[in-house]
Amino acid sequence: MNFNRFVRRISRRLVRQEHGAVILETALMLMVLLIFAFGIIDFGRVMYVANAVTNATRDGARWASVQSALDTTAIKNKVVNTFNGYTFGGPAMVGNNIGITLPNCASPTANTITVLTTYPFNWMTPLPRLMRWTTSSSPLSSNLHARAIFKYEWC
Repeated sequence: MNFNRFVRRISRRLVRQEHGAVILETALMLMVLLIFAFGIIDFGRVMYVANAVTNATRDGARWASVQSALDTTAIKNKVVNTFNGYTFGGPAMVGNNIGITLPNCASPTANTITVLTTYPFNWMTPLPRLMRWTTSSSPLSSNLHARAIFKYEWC
């Protein structure tokens, strides 16, 4: 009889101590779920910005390929204005991040215009650092690159 009473008393005490475990488990799972949710949002942002960089680069190279007089400043302005037309809340693109290779009409193989764009993307979450997508010098920043090559129509 005494043994049964002892077992019941111990089992009741253990049952009472489980209530704090639920709060702890919820806190741990909530942290994991929030990191996962913000990671999805961050990945969506990087896909949107990468698409915007690619479209702006392609648009600038396509515009330059049909111009009779080539001006690198005008091409850069076209890329910058196209990219900055997309609103996403990030920093604006500057002309220093755009490289342009003009065609050489004397050579039949070098009659293309190449536009190369680099954009620094800032992450919201530390997930890219944990996945080793960024460097230690810039743990919350990555460079997105886009390149477009078009045949120059005036050669």
